[in-house]
Amino acid sequence: MDLIVDGGSENNNKTVEQFIRESQVDITKKIALKDIQQSNSMVEASNKILKHRYLFKQPISNRKHLEEHLKDAIHDYCNQRPHYALGIYTPFEVQYDKRPTFNIKTVKNAVKERREMNKMNGCDQKCD
Repeated sequence: MDLIVDGGSENNNKTVEQFIRESQVDITKKIALKDIQQSNSMVEASNKILKHRYLFKQPISNRKHLEEHLKDAIHDYCNQRPHYALGIYTPFEVQYDKRPTFNIKTVKNAVKERREMNKMNGCDQKCD
């Protein structure tokens, strides 16, 4: 298994090296743009979105709480929220070639739910 990392100290340290050595899986660590041509910028961008759009806005008191918030965030990001780069589709819909079926009641409900969710996330804008 290849573990693709960037050059940051969070990935290149004794703890990570020890984990790789002691793992029961054969792991080869490769540094993006050094050992391989590709960058991991798309993963970094997704992680930044998860942290800033979801996790940093929530009080997280322990690991279990973090795991609950992360599960909800990933579900929203992948299944509920259309991405600009994907047109009107979510990553799930693109990955599994699912086309949404729209009816006016569902769309109105989604708009209402999104507004309520946005209000809970501390948005400074005034939405009606």
